[in-house]
Amino acid sequence: MEIYKESIPLVPVRDKILVNKKEASALINLGESTIERLMKKNAIPYLKIGGRVLFSIQELVNWVALKANATSENTPCSASEFQGGSNE
Repeated sequence: MEIYKESIPLVPVRDKILVNKKEASALINLGESTIERLMKKNAIPYLKIGGRVLFSIQELVNWVALKANATSENTPCSASEFQGGSNE
């Protein structure tokens, strides 16, 4: 008898408009703990719906593009800039 069965998503991520923290982490290649830090600083767009934390894929894409544009002049982006400010 199988106790744990890995769930297969009913809808592929590419067809979703909202994703959970784990999926967002994979999409933008940041660790979940980094995403949590960004959320605490309100430096990354997210929604709370019914007690769940969700991320709009379009908002994440726009957020990453904004961060990429900030560094498009060949100036390095520090970790604190990417995380939305200083580490206070």
